[in-house]
Amino acid sequence: MPRKSNVKKSNVKKSHVKTSPKTSPKTSPKTSQVKTSQVKKNHVKTSPKTSPVKTILEESIEIKSPNKQQINEYIYNKLNNAKKNKNAIIMVGGPGSGKTGGLDIVINMLKKNKQDFISINPDDILEKFFNSNRIYYHKVEPINEELYQEILKDGYNIIFDRTGTNFVSYYNNVIKKIKNEGYNIILCIIYNNYTNSFPRIKKRENETGRKVNPVYVKNSYRDLTFNIPKYIKLNCDDIDDIFCFDNTSKSIELIYRSYCKNNEKIVTTNNLLI
Repeated sequence: MPRKSNVKKSNVKKSHVKTSPKTSPKTSPKTSQVKTSQVKKNHVKTSPKTSPVKTILEESIEIKSPNKQQINEYIYNKLNNAKKNKNAIIMVGGPGSGKTGGLDIVINMLKKNKQDFISINPDDILEKFFNSNRIYYHKVEPINEELYQEILKDGYNIIFDRTGTNFVSYYNNVIKKIKNEGYNIILCIIYNNYTNSFPRIKKRENETGRKVNPVYVKNSYRDLTFNIPKYIKLNCDDIDDIFCFDNTSKSIELIYRSYCKNNEKIVTTNNLLI
């Protein structure tokens, strides 16, 4: 009989716990923790992980193209402070390879002033008029081409900032075209790889919203592995100075340097195996 009485009391206690969860000291904290956890999870889901710039780009309605007056003002401002010495610096290097760092070194070594040059880079136009949204890239090319033609027509100093991954196209449409206009051409090559460049690309994407297709980036570095030696081998009929930098380690390093004198190519630094 005592055992039966104990069992019934136990059942009563259990029933009391089940029917009074709010007053039970054991169940109340657990219930609170679960609810707090759920609130936190819901908060994480609703909080955007992307930057405000990227969110605006993704949610933006179609961006209108600049009108003729805006394009003319853009070109005028680009030409306004540049010199007309017919000097051209042509860049070669994959996305995020560190072309800006290599360019600054070349400018200093040649004792030039960067403000005396006009940079031809479609990404500048994309950022100015289209918030770096690459779906509008087809609208950028005509503006870029108009600026390019104005520069060549009047002999302005130019920095041609593209990747140069397609050697044949770059040689015929950029190097030869500029050389035929009587320019002194300086070739600035940046050697790097996809692994090193990827963090730099992501950082730039977060800052500007400018996205780059990873497949395109990988293919660019693959093609440049084969094409950089072709640029290095160009002679004085095409190129007057060549600088090649290795940017795969912690600091950028000059690994090849040549210049032309009396139409003869003189190599002063060569740490390349080509």
